Amino acid sequence: MGSLSDFFENVALDSIFGDNHNSALVGGIIQFALYTNDPGEAVSGTEVVGGGYDRVSVTNNTTNFPDAVGGVKTTGVNIMWPEATGTWGTVTHWAAFDADSTEMICYGTLGSSVDPDAGDVVWIPSGDLTIGAD
Repeated sequence: MGSLSDFFENVALDSIFGDNHNSALVGGIIQFALYTNDPGEAVSGTEVVGGGYDRVSVTNNTTNFPDAVGGVKTTGVNIMWPEATGTWGTVTHWAAFDADSTEMICYGTLGSSVDPDAGDVVWIPSGDLTIGAD
C-alpha cells in the first residue's frame, strides 16, 4: 500500500477542513457528535441522546480549522456542546459529520472520558482536537 507525501497529507486535510475554496466537498458547516463508544469507520457506535444533547455546528473556515501542519489538522476554536439537562452516560469518543449531518468524515477518542450530568458542559479546547492524515 502506498502513502501520501507529507505535503499532500496537508493538502488533503485542508481541502476538507477550513479551505473555503473546496467547501463543496463537505459543506460550510462541520457537525460534531459525541459517542459513548467507538463509532468506528462504519458509524456503528452509540451517539449520545437525550439530556439536552445536540450536535455542535462549527463553520468550516480557516479560522476554525487553520492550515494543516505535518499531516495534522488542529481546531482553532473551542468545540462546545449545549449544557446537559440530564445524564449523557460515559462519553469516550467524538465524530465529525458533513454539513448535512449524514456522512461521517472522521472520528477520534477524547483525551479522557467524561460523565456529563445536568448542568455540565462538555467541550474540547481549541487545539486539543486533532485529525491526522497518516
